[in-house]
Amino acid sequence: GALIEKIIGPDITPCFSVDRLTVDDASDISFENQWYIAIVTSGVCTLKSDAGRSKAKQGDCFFISQTISSLRFIAESEKVQMYLISKYS
Repeated sequence: GALIEKIIGPDITPCFSVDRLTVDDASDISFENQWYIAIVTSGVCTLKSDAGRSKAKQGDCFFISQTISSLRFIAESEKVQMYLISKYS
């Protein structure tokens, strides 16, 4: 499953948000028509979308386009954790 926690929200700044995503198995995550910068802080996972698949590991950063409505995260280690950063719309 997956857990998304709000780390920085509008109560701290109106400029951007930071969420922490923790995946310990396989999970489909839907996105809200906005872009995200993802920073993997622990673990290894496979990302699957209609466009294909890719691997991400601790230390990797990647961009999630606003045209992607959902991604499947498959944890390949015990737990994968990443931060998702986006601008408020």
